[in-house]
Amino acid sequence: MNLIIGQGLAGTLLALELRSAGVPYLVAEGNLWNSGSAVAAGIINPVTGKRLAKTWRWETFKQCALDTYRSWEKLLGVELFRETRLLRLFRDEEEKTLWRRKKGMLEYSGLLGPSYSSEELGPGLKDDFGSFEIMQAGVLEVQTLIKAARLLLRKEGSFAQRKFIHEELVINDNDFSWQGKRFQNVIFCEGFRLNENPWFENIPMEPSRGEIQKICVSKSLPKGIINRGKWMRPTSEGDYYAGSTHRWDQLEMRSDEGDRKEISRELGSIINGSFEIIDRKTGVRPATKDRRPVIGFYPNNSHLGIINGLGAKGSLMGPWLAKHFTSALLKGKPIEPEVNVRRYFNKP
Repeated sequence: MNLIIGQGLAGTLLALELRSAGVPYLVAEGNLWNSGSAVAAGIINPVTGKRLAKTWRWETFKQCALDTYRSWEKLLGVELFRETRLLRLFRDEEEKTLWRRKKGMLEYSGLLGPSYSSEELGPGLKDDFGSFEIMQAGVLEVQTLIKAARLLLRKEGSFAQRKFIHEELVINDNDFSWQGKRFQNVIFCEGFRLNENPWFENIPMEPSRGEIQKICVSKSLPKGIINRGKWMRPTSEGDYYAGSTHRWDQLEMRSDEGDRKEISRELGSIINGSFEIIDRKTGVRPATKDRRPVIGFYPNNSHLGIINGLGAKGSLMGPWLAKHFTSALLKGKPIEPEVNVRRYFNKP
């Protein structure tokens, strides 16, 4: 039996992988207030940032994510993933020059789409320098996945009724005990609260608190995700999710007035017309300092595992990381050095 701590995105994907492999497991919720997965927008984007950087291991992660989410859609009976248009507004002429240069590079083939002149896509946008499409983008309904998976876990008796507390875990000679059950492996998927974990607390994390708003706009906008610094993601109800902010202190806080004003100010530079804030939510992204995820096993106990540090690109990387970890757990396959947690322990 395997014990998974945390049922955010990482814990959910791992649980479904173990279930698919026919391996017994139990999921226990950790101390996940302000969880990043609870508010994650699920945007999958191959080209990001001011430098229009291609996402790390894009082809590998994207194909694995697509295949995995299609499988879980069939299992859970819900729609989880859809490919979508992503429209990015140019910031200035310098960014437009950068786009032209990268569009001609082989590694960006199929990722940078057509460009549009100012106002070509209608009066709803403030696109003084025009815009361009990013191809192969997608959206994962993160909260739908987590809720549907939890229903399945409860139905099959694979979800613990009690929250996990580290001090209650008993380490035996060959296994672990918790709440009267014995486990061969314990895998931590605790998100930004990793610093509370007595085995992995020294991993250098740099979590950030972010607000996401649900808004209603007064004027029609082009279809798909709209991005320039902040982003707007259409909802199934015809509204938009918009975000997000980054705060590296006071992680326990909920949304404040500064978050609201920041998003509203940026949206005002993207869209013409007014908009109304319907809802506001806050979560904390579990990012590492080197911006690489961490998976693997504790050096002094190979039965204590971890999947963490998915950050803002968890919807893209999560399926591959869960499969990679499962292969290591069940088949003893080596974990790739770039994501291996042992890079922080000075161990071979």
